[in-house]
Amino acid sequence: MQKLNELNITDKAYFIIGLGVIKSAKSAKWMNKNLFGINIPEEIINRIEQSNNESLEGIKICIELIEKYKSIEGVSGIHLMGYKQEKEIASVISNFK
Repeated sequence: MQKLNELNITDKAYFIIGLGVIKSAKSAKWMNKNLFGINIPEEIINRIEQSNNESLEGIKICIELIEKYKSIEGVSGIHLMGYKQEKEIASVISNFK
């Protein structure tokens, strides 16, 4: 984003970050292996794996990442995605009322 801002591209286009809620360490590992363009860092996978509730930890991580991305100049929004994860995504969204 820094380079895009330097080139004034963010004045001409909007950039949206795509995020999903990770349900488990197992699903994170599967996504890294099987979905092109997905890169879930090992530290995130370890954090989920070591938690008492993997699904809840995935929601917490998603919220933290949104907060982080909101502060980056040039980021215009977040696209939350997740197959059959309506409840998890609703939990994330409810934190930003």
